[in-house]
Amino acid sequence: MPVVNQFTVEQVSTPEAREEALQIRFDVFIKEQRVGPDVESDEYDLIDPHWLVRNEAGAAIATARVTDKGNGLGKLERVAVCEDYRKQGVGRILIQAIERDALKMGFSQFIVHAQTHCIQFYEKLGYHVVDETVFLEDNIPHVLMGHALA
Repeated sequence: MPVVNQFTVEQVSTPEAREEALQIRFDVFIKEQRVGPDVESDEYDLIDPHWLVRNEAGAAIATARVTDKGNGLGKLERVAVCEDYRKQGVGRILIQAIERDALKMGFSQFIVHAQTHCIQFYEKLGYHVVDETVFLEDNIPHVLMGHALA
């Protein structure tokens, strides 16, 4: 488990931790962004690897998952950081830890459907816009971004 500053990143390995990840997603996507529960939750919640970031008190504060798209391609999904922890490097720490783990899992490239207000965040992590066409996912504008893992 990498520890950066006061934050710890872990791959979810228990049902309790998976519930914590789903709760963060509920708070960010359903409550905050008004995404429909039927859209936010899907069949991959039970099979895809998820990660959590915990604060110094051990509380879960961020999450994401990766869906295997085959041939070394992973789709980074459901990236969510609790509101009180945004703009503190938590998202960066989370994604960098996932990328390190993903290389060990056989992934060589990631794609992400990035919300348009997050493009610069992903660009700072080495992602690039693959297609500038803006599309809506549950009425939220997104673009397709990609990144070769190193």
